[in-house]
Amino acid sequence: MSWTFKSVAVVGSGAIGLYYGGRLAQAGEDVRFLLRSDFDTISREGLKVESAHGDFELPSVQAFRTPEEIGPVDLVIVAWKATANHQLAKVLPPLLHAGTQVLTLQNGLGNCETIAGIAGAENVLGGLCFVCINRLSPGLVNHSAGGRVTVGEWRLDDRG
Repeated sequence: MSWTFKSVAVVGSGAIGLYYGGRLAQAGEDVRFLLRSDFDTISREGLKVESAHGDFELPSVQAFRTPEEIGPVDLVIVAWKATANHQLAKVLPPLLHAGTQVLTLQNGLGNCETIAGIAGAENVLGGLCFVCINRLSPGLVNHSAGGRVTVGEWRLDDRG
């Protein structure tokens, strides 16, 4: 299966969210970052990535404080810590339209189930990141190895 997305929201803009969202923005995609503590710095200075695959800088980033400001998108990437999942019921609905897919790039178990309860099981994608990334400071990410993401449709049946 293949997917095409015209707009992307990144929820959880730590190392994983900034790196993959930054790569998508670098490739010309419409990426909107939901930011909290890094909002002021990234709004003012943009995003910098020191990468084993080549450094890049995005001087201008679509940065937002609330999901309502972002509005509905085609793909939501959930990259925050799973301990924040209790906030998904408030954060996800303003980002969703009938065809929105939600990709979780989180550690731990139960993330797909939580998202399915909000966005619908048919709209959930699970992702595994094979990467070494660190957020060094607000708006600065270091990528030292890897980067591949394996994505699959989530199902709650005997096929996995």
